[in-house]
Amino acid sequence: MFDMHRLVHVATRVWVQKENAKNHINTSAIRHLAYIFPDDKKENRMLWREYMPHAQHALQASQECQDEERFELLYWVGRCLDRDRRWKEAIIALEEVCQWYTQHRSEEDGRRLLAEHTLGSAYLDDQRTQEAITILEHVVSVRKKTLADGNENLLASEHELASAYVEEGRVGEAISLFEHIVAIIEKTLAEDDDSRLTSLEELARAYLNHNQATKAIALLEPAIVIRRRTLAEDDYDRLRVEHNLGSAYLEDKRTKEAITLLEHVVDIEEKVLAVDDPERLESERLLARAYSQDNRIDEAIRLSEDVVAFRRALDICDKRRLASEHDLASYYIDAGRIKEAIVILEHVTVEKELDISDEERLVSEELLAEAYVKDRQFGKAIILYERVVAISKALDTRDEGRRISEHNLADAYIRNGRIEEAIVLLEHVVAVEKELDMSDEESLISRKRLAQAYVKDWQFGKAIVLLRHVIAVERKLDLSDEMSQRAQELLTKAYVRCMRRRSRAIRRTRCRSWLLWRKRSSRVF
Repeated sequence: MFDMHRLVHVATRVWVQKENAKNHINTSAIRHLAYIFPDDKKENRMLWREYMPHAQHALQASQECQDEERFELLYWVGRCLDRDRRWKEAIIALEEVCQWYTQHRSEEDGRRLLAEHTLGSAYLDDQRTQEAITILEHVVSVRKKTLADGNENLLASEHELASAYVEEGRVGEAISLFEHIVAIIEKTLAEDDDSRLTSLEELARAYLNHNQATKAIALLEPAIVIRRRTLAEDDYDRLRVEHNLGSAYLEDKRTKEAITLLEHVVDIEEKVLAVDDPERLESERLLARAYSQDNRIDEAIRLSEDVVAFRRALDICDKRRLASEHDLASYYIDAGRIKEAIVILEHVTVEKELDISDEERLVSEELLAEAYVKDRQFGKAIILYERVVAISKALDTRDEGRRISEHNLADAYIRNGRIEEAIVLLEHVVAVEKELDMSDEESLISRKRLAQAYVKDWQFGKAIVLLRHVIAVERKLDLSDEMSQRAQELLTKAYVRCMRRRSRAIRRTRCRSWLLWRKRSSRVF
């Protein structure tokens, strides 16, 4: 320093003065923007979009600044970016805010908890579910220590956490939490309050993910009436409710209503959402499922191919992409395009690194096994079916899904000529159904398949006993003539083969007797 030339000292002083002036200007700009920058209410959308470039430029130019005003501005920038569905940018801003609060505020500080809550919500919007759960569980835990049970901030964090549980497949926990929230807010908030409606809508979504479509519809139909009265046609919240109601109609087999509603949603989302927006792609996937359920397979395939193409372009291997590829493969199978289905499903089940116990993964493996059967690749089908059944046994499930898997495995055994293994498996299924005291109607399919295996194994007596019982039950339940006719045809086949077998046995016995007589006669002579 002391050896510097006099001119260098002068230049240094000028530079310092300029830098100080620059820092002062940046700080002043930050404080002014922090004061005027709007919150993220819907009515402020045009205003924050106008201020956003200026705020981002000021924040970029003041990275060395550690004043609280800078991070207050950064917080609202992050929230508004999240509202505009610019989730990755929002997360970058909110992570910086949370890092600053972690260094400068205690764990129980209200502003710090609010920032962490907002970051968890952004993680959830960006489908980073596990990170969302981690941070939201922390926020809920801390707020429970300092806030009353019905506090607005605590309820908001519990709401976000329950939504994250739904995305993670922890639906039971989500329903319990949402029902707790709804029980509180129904006593305190008006019928058309946005927070109340949002919680009811999310509870309906949890019910839907728990195969309780009727309960979901009962909540969503009144909600959509209020949303249509209070929100614009292209409002994200209204579109979300219409999407969920369409999904509920689809699960409840109200296919025509689902198609009408989902076509409307897709039409609006095409105008207001980006072509690769996750919510738009999910609505299109649901509409394709509705078309398939309505036997409009070609339309389902065209729409589903677009969804899969866009999701692959995003280069994200998540459950939504898995579900889209699974759906497309099932449509290909329905259309008889088995080879194309196999290509997709082999990619889904072999190359994707998802937990083998993951429910969607198992469903895709079973669909691939079905495609192998249709393509007469019985060996490959059996390997997959055996793995699915083994996992079901390890989970100790005795539900309809496991029974269907065991039926499919038995069918594959029969088609591959492994009749004895099919019989062992089906006898086990029938025994379990008896143990569970299932009704005659529920156990008909298992008994029919076992009878079919007995016929192929030449155990006609056992087959006839089973088929007589099946036909008697079908008549008692007044089931369709087609079903009764199939059982009757199989019984007739069993009788005919049994008589042929007896005839052959009688002929063989007579032949042996005659040969023995000839042998004895030759000895006499």
